[in-house]
Amino acid sequence: MRMATFYYQKLKEHYERFGLGKTLVYVLDSLVNRVLRAECYYMIVLDRAKVGEHPAASTADTSVRLATRDELLNMQKQGTWAIDDFLLDRAGEGDLCFLNLCGGELAGYTWANVNGQPLLFPNLRLRLPDHYIYNYAGFTLPKFRGSGLQSVRHRALMHHKQWSKSTRGLIGYVSCTNWASIKGQTKSGYRRIGRLWLVGLKNHFVTFRSRAVRDFGIVRIHDFIAADAKRYSTAK
Repeated sequence: MRMATFYYQKLKEHYERFGLGKTLVYVLDSLVNRVLRAECYYMIVLDRAKVGEHPAASTADTSVRLATRDELLNMQKQGTWAIDDFLLDRAGEGDLCFLNLCGGELAGYTWANVNGQPLLFPNLRLRLPDHYIYNYAGFTLPKFRGSGLQSVRHRALMHHKQWSKSTRGLIGYVSCTNWASIKGQTKSGYRRIGRLWLVGLKNHFVTFRSRAVRDFGIVRIHDFIAADAKRYSTAK
Protein backbone atom coordinates (compact mmCIF):
# COMPACT_ATOMS: atom_id res chain seq x y z
CA MET A 1 0.00 0.00 0.00
CA ARG A 2 2.83 2.34 0.89
CA MET A 3 4.56 1.64 -2.44
CA ALA A 4 1.33 2.29 -4.38
CA THR A 5 0.88 5.62 -2.57
CA PHE A 6 4.50 6.56 -3.39
CA TYR A 7 4.05 5.88 -7.11
CA TYR A 8 0.70 7.67 -7.19
CA GLN A 9 2.24 10.75 -5.60
CA LYS A 10 5.17 10.64 -8.00
CA LEU A 11 2.87 10.43 -11.03
CA LYS A 12 0.70 13.22 -9.66
CA GLU A 13 3.72 15.50 -9.25
CA HIS A 14 4.93 14.57 -12.73
CA TYR A 15 1.52 15.41 -14.21
CA GLU A 16 1.36 18.76 -12.40
CA ARG A 17 4.85 19.74 -13.59
CA PHE A 18 4.89 18.41 -17.15
CA GLY A 19 1.31 17.66 -18.25
CA LEU A 20 -0.51 14.54 -19.45
CA GLY A 21 1.49 13.78 -22.60
CA LYS A 22 4.91 13.71 -20.94
CA THR A 23 3.51 11.78 -17.97
CA LEU A 24 2.21 9.04 -20.27
CA VAL A 25 5.57 8.86 -22.05
CA TYR A 26 7.28 8.60 -18.65
CA VAL A 27 4.99 5.76 -17.53
CA LEU A 28 5.45 3.81 -20.77
CA ASP A 29 9.22 4.27 -20.62
CA SER A 30 9.32 3.06 -17.00
CA LEU A 31 7.23 -0.04 -17.74
CA VAL A 32 9.22 -1.09 -20.80
CA ASN A 33 12.58 -0.61 -19.10
CA ARG A 34 11.67 -2.79 -16.15
CA VAL A 35 12.23 -5.90 -18.27
CA LEU A 36 14.06 -4.64 -21.37
CA ARG A 37 16.36 -1.84 -22.35
CA ALA A 38 14.83 0.68 -24.71
CA GLU A 39 16.32 4.03 -23.83
CA CYS A 40 17.06 7.23 -25.68
CA TYR A 41 19.59 9.82 -24.54
CA TYR A 42 20.43 13.27 -25.82
CA MET A 43 24.17 13.87 -26.14
CA ILE A 44 24.83 17.45 -25.07
CA VAL A 45 27.76 19.87 -25.20
CA LEU A 46 28.63 22.95 -23.18
CA ASP A 47 30.93 25.01 -25.39
CA ARG A 48 33.92 26.67 -23.76
CA ALA A 49 32.60 30.15 -24.53
CA LYS A 50 29.48 29.40 -22.46
CA VAL A 51 31.32 28.07 -19.42
CA GLY A 52 30.83 31.03 -17.14
CA GLU A 53 30.52 31.80 -13.47
CA HIS A 54 27.12 32.68 -12.05
CA PRO A 55 27.30 36.18 -10.49
CA ALA A 56 25.38 35.08 -7.38
CA ALA A 57 28.00 32.44 -6.61
CA SER A 58 31.06 34.58 -7.39
CA THR A 59 32.17 35.33 -3.85
CA ALA A 60 35.30 34.85 -1.79
CA ASP A 61 33.43 32.21 0.25
CA THR A 62 33.03 29.95 -2.78
CA SER A 63 35.83 27.59 -3.76
CA VAL A 64 36.44 24.38 -5.70
CA ARG A 65 39.07 21.70 -5.08
CA LEU A 66 39.67 18.03 -5.89
CA ALA A 67 38.34 15.34 -3.56
CA THR A 68 40.62 12.74 -2.00
CA ARG A 69 39.82 9.04 -1.89
CA ASP A 70 39.25 9.21 1.87
CA GLU A 71 36.82 12.11 1.45
CA LEU A 72 34.82 10.17 -1.13
CA LEU A 73 34.65 7.12 1.15
CA ASN A 74 33.48 9.31 4.02
CA MET A 75 30.82 10.94 1.82
CA GLN A 76 29.58 7.49 0.82
CA LYS A 77 29.25 6.49 4.49
CA GLN A 78 27.23 9.63 5.24
CA GLY A 79 24.60 8.51 2.76
CA THR A 80 23.47 12.00 1.69
CA TRP A 81 25.88 12.60 -1.17
CA ALA A 82 24.80 9.99 -3.75
CA ILE A 83 28.35 8.59 -3.84
CA ASP A 84 28.03 4.93 -4.81
CA ASP A 85 30.45 2.14 -5.77
CA PHE A 86 30.17 3.10 -9.45
CA LEU A 87 31.57 6.58 -8.74
CA LEU A 88 34.29 5.18 -6.48
CA ASP A 89 35.30 2.86 -9.31
CA ARG A 90 35.54 5.85 -11.64
CA ALA A 91 37.90 7.50 -9.16
CA GLY A 92 39.92 4.28 -9.25
CA GLU A 93 40.21 4.71 -13.03
CA GLY A 94 41.59 8.20 -12.56
CA ASP A 95 38.46 10.33 -12.97
CA LEU A 96 38.41 13.53 -10.90
CA CYS A 97 35.77 14.71 -8.44
CA PHE A 98 35.62 18.50 -7.99
CA LEU A 99 34.24 19.50 -4.58
CA ASN A 100 32.38 22.79 -4.24
CA LEU A 101 32.59 24.62 -0.88
CA CYS A 102 30.62 27.62 0.35
CA GLY A 103 31.91 29.36 3.45
CA GLY A 104 34.02 26.31 4.18
CA GLU A 105 31.00 23.98 4.04
CA LEU A 106 30.80 21.24 1.41
CA ALA A 107 27.95 22.19 -0.94
CA GLY A 108 28.26 19.85 -3.92
CA TYR A 109 30.47 18.27 -6.53
CA THR A 110 30.88 17.30 -10.16
CA TRP A 111 32.98 14.64 -11.91
CA ALA A 112 35.20 14.65 -15.00
CA ASN A 113 36.69 11.83 -17.04
CA VAL A 114 40.38 12.25 -17.89
CA ASN A 115 41.18 9.66 -20.58
CA GLY A 116 38.51 10.41 -23.21
CA GLN A 117 36.94 6.96 -22.78
CA PRO A 118 34.27 7.38 -20.08
CA LEU A 119 32.06 4.61 -18.75
CA LEU A 120 28.56 6.09 -18.71
CA PHE A 121 27.17 3.06 -16.91
CA PRO A 122 27.91 -0.70 -16.96
CA ASN A 123 28.59 -2.01 -20.48
CA LEU A 124 28.50 1.39 -22.12
CA ARG A 125 31.91 3.00 -22.60
CA LEU A 126 32.33 5.74 -25.19
CA ARG A 127 35.30 7.18 -27.03
CA LEU A 128 35.08 10.97 -27.27
CA PRO A 129 36.63 13.35 -29.79
CA ASP A 130 39.82 15.13 -28.75
CA HIS A 131 39.57 18.44 -26.87
CA TYR A 132 36.31 17.57 -25.07
CA ILE A 133 35.81 16.55 -21.44
CA TYR A 134 33.08 14.21 -20.25
CA ASN A 135 31.48 15.95 -17.25
CA TYR A 136 28.96 13.96 -15.18
CA ALA A 137 27.26 13.27 -11.84
CA GLY A 138 26.78 16.87 -10.74
CA PHE A 139 25.24 17.20 -7.28
CA THR A 140 24.33 20.15 -5.04
CA LEU A 141 22.85 19.94 -1.54
CA PRO A 142 19.24 21.23 -1.53
CA LYS A 143 20.08 24.19 0.75
CA PHE A 144 22.57 25.51 -1.83
CA ARG A 145 20.55 24.94 -4.99
CA GLY A 146 19.68 27.97 -7.08
CA SER A 147 22.98 29.72 -6.27
CA GLY A 148 24.71 28.99 -9.57
CA LEU A 149 27.24 26.59 -8.05
CA GLN A 150 27.17 24.30 -11.05
CA SER A 151 28.53 27.12 -13.21
CA VAL A 152 31.32 27.68 -10.69
CA ARG A 153 32.26 23.99 -10.87
CA HIS A 154 32.18 24.02 -14.67
CA ARG A 155 34.56 26.98 -14.75
CA ALA A 156 36.96 25.41 -12.26
CA LEU A 157 36.90 22.14 -14.20
CA MET A 158 37.52 23.79 -17.56
CA HIS A 159 40.50 25.79 -16.24
CA HIS A 160 42.07 22.96 -14.27
CA LYS A 161 45.71 22.18 -15.09
CA GLN A 162 44.71 18.67 -16.22
CA TRP A 163 43.51 20.15 -19.51
CA SER A 164 45.01 22.54 -22.04
CA LYS A 165 43.56 25.81 -23.27
CA SER A 166 42.61 24.03 -26.49
CA THR A 167 39.81 22.18 -24.67
CA ARG A 168 36.63 23.08 -26.54
CA GLY A 169 33.97 22.18 -24.02
CA LEU A 170 32.17 19.66 -21.84
CA ILE A 171 30.20 16.65 -23.06
CA GLY A 172 27.35 14.99 -21.19
CA TYR A 173 24.08 13.18 -21.72
CA VAL A 174 20.53 13.33 -20.45
CA SER A 175 17.62 10.92 -20.75
CA CYS A 176 15.01 12.11 -23.23
CA THR A 177 12.30 11.55 -20.58
CA ASN A 178 14.09 13.47 -17.82
CA TRP A 179 12.25 16.70 -18.50
CA ALA A 180 13.54 18.51 -15.39
CA SER A 181 17.18 17.73 -16.21
CA ILE A 182 16.71 18.74 -19.85
CA LYS A 183 15.40 22.10 -18.71
CA GLY A 184 18.26 22.54 -16.24
CA GLN A 185 20.95 21.63 -18.77
CA THR A 186 19.49 24.03 -21.33
CA LYS A 187 19.51 26.78 -18.71
CA SER A 188 23.17 26.01 -18.01
CA GLY A 189 24.03 26.62 -21.67
CA TYR A 190 24.29 23.06 -22.98
CA ARG A 191 23.29 22.44 -26.58
CA ARG A 192 21.96 19.18 -27.97
CA ILE A 193 24.09 17.47 -30.61
CA GLY A 194 22.08 14.29 -31.26
CA ARG A 195 20.64 11.07 -29.88
CA LEU A 196 22.01 7.79 -28.58
CA TRP A 197 19.68 4.78 -28.38
CA LEU A 198 20.16 1.62 -26.29
CA VAL A 199 18.11 -1.41 -27.31
CA GLY A 200 18.20 -4.94 -25.89
CA LEU A 201 18.44 -6.52 -22.45
CA LYS A 202 19.65 -4.86 -19.26
CA ASN A 203 23.29 -5.92 -19.63
CA HIS A 204 23.39 -6.93 -23.30
CA PHE A 205 22.29 -4.24 -25.70
CA VAL A 206 23.18 -2.60 -28.96
CA THR A 207 23.63 1.13 -29.49
CA PHE A 208 22.46 3.36 -32.30
CA ARG A 209 23.75 6.87 -32.84
CA SER A 210 22.09 9.64 -34.76
CA ARG A 211 24.09 10.99 -37.68
CA ALA A 212 24.97 14.15 -35.76
CA VAL A 213 26.48 12.10 -32.93
CA ARG A 214 28.48 9.99 -35.40
CA ASP A 215 29.71 13.09 -37.21
CA PHE A 216 30.73 14.65 -33.90
CA GLY A 217 33.07 11.70 -33.34
CA ILE A 218 31.38 9.92 -30.43
CA VAL A 219 31.55 6.11 -30.69
CA ARG A 220 31.03 3.14 -28.44
CA ILE A 221 34.39 1.54 -27.69
CA HIS A 222 33.67 -1.89 -29.13
CA ASP A 223 32.14 -0.23 -32.23
CA PHE A 224 35.42 1.64 -32.69
CA ILE A 225 37.42 -1.61 -32.41
CA ALA A 226 35.13 -3.39 -34.88
CA ALA A 227 35.44 -0.52 -37.35
CA ASP A 228 39.23 -0.68 -37.11
CA ALA A 229 39.23 -4.45 -37.65
CA LYS A 230 37.10 -4.06 -40.77
CA ARG A 231 39.34 -1.27 -42.11
CA TYR A 232 42.53 -3.29 -41.58
CA SER A 233 41.09 -6.46 -43.19
CA THR A 234 39.90 -4.42 -46.18
CA ALA A 235 43.37 -2.93 -46.61
CA LYS A 236 45.00 -6.34 -47.11
